[in-house]
Amino acid sequence: MRWIRVLEHGRIPVVEDGETPPDGAVNAAERRRLGHADRWRGAEGGSVFHWRAHALVARHWVGVLQVPGISVEILPKIEGGHAAPGGDAESLAFARQNLLYMLAVAGDLPLRERDIADLSLQRMPLSETLLALFATRLDEALRIGVEHGYVTEEDELPVLRGKLVPARQAAKLPARLDRFALRFERFCEDTPLNRILKAACRAGLHAEPAAGTGHTLRRCVGVLDDVADLPVPQLGLDRVQLTRQNERFRTLFNFARLILGQQAPTASSGATRTFSLLFDMNAVFERFVAGFLQRYVLPAFPAITLRAQARGYGLHLLNRGETGVLRLKPDLVLTDGTANLLVVDTKWKRLDAARREIRPSREDLYQMFAYAHRFQCSRNALLYPLMEGLEPHDYAVPDPSGARIGVRFIGLSRDLRANRKELADELVTLLARELGIEPVERAA
Repeated sequence: MRWIRVLEHGRIPVVEDGETPPDGAVNAAERRRLGHADRWRGAEGGSVFHWRAHALVARHWVGVLQVPGISVEILPKIEGGHAAPGGDAESLAFARQNLLYMLAVAGDLPLRERDIADLSLQRMPLSETLLALFATRLDEALRIGVEHGYVTEEDELPVLRGKLVPARQAAKLPARLDRFALRFERFCEDTPLNRILKAACRAGLHAEPAAGTGHTLRRCVGVLDDVADLPVPQLGLDRVQLTRQNERFRTLFNFARLILGQQAPTASSGATRTFSLLFDMNAVFERFVAGFLQRYVLPAFPAITLRAQARGYGLHLLNRGETGVLRLKPDLVLTDGTANLLVVDTKWKRLDAARREIRPSREDLYQMFAYAHRFQCSRNALLYPLMEGLEPHDYAVPDPSGARIGVRFIGLSRDLRANRKELADELVTLLARELGIEPVERAA
């Protein structure tokens, strides 16, 4: 299988069938296979590429899209530092390492910050890295014990068990006195969570992982042998309830749901299979900033609480009678428990420093104005990745509220793991200035 690696917004040239594609290019047949997979993704959650006549241009998705014969790995384009726009080997390694760190801090995957230091993982393709970590963590969790739970079943039994189902009894066993149509609870391994984990292992095997990863995934499938194999639409990915008893599977479940939610359904077992493991960089940036602030910055402000996605708030832009319309969910709200001190919306966008007036989009400013008004917050900020030539600036809301909307930047053109304290200090300084509060200690 050929691997192509490209930075976000980078171009993949397309050559005609019969030509040998150079490194970083695809032929027309490969383009058609990628196009088929991308059309399905576009219908489900957003296409990966802009399709041009002679090129594919990566959008804001990062990760891996794999079809028979070729796998495309897209990595975030981080301005400055080592991440040169040309997409050379050093740029790609730098981008992969920082993306892994951002995913680890975001906390939704079976990836720990200390994993980033493993040089063998750094050399792997992104999908292989994450599948290897998923397989290892799941194997560890299953060695501790497989989840058991009560599962509702219906069957026709010769003895009474659970509850009789009269409608089924009348329809299927109207004259039988030796059989009963019953609904009952059975304590077993065949739980919805285990079905999802097993299905994720099988999806990972379809991605043709390295021998060690494949062996571990097959071992996990064997441990879950008594768990039913169901097609993805029947798994109920959004219906699993995590409790204290199965909390250790949380990140594994999140990753399994991510994998399964991106796999195109196949018409038959012989159908062409694709594999995708892609992340919306807007969401990755948002969750990274929230996780980093919570872990390394807010200890310097013990009186401040962070609410991600406005959890605990039920504010809407408008009301229609008693019904709220257009629920507002700013990415981050910093509060002291009685008042909202700062509303932040993260934006994985690049403001153009070459323009005469560097300004956020009209939609972003409208959005922040609505947040400032409804959350009654005088300090509001749009947070972007830092680019050369950009300076923070403010917009004042011309009404008695005195609210302002700031444009702020976070420097990502560094090794985020090795320079964690430097980034934490930068954000402590930024928050102290925005909130007008002196930090009690520097972030470690």
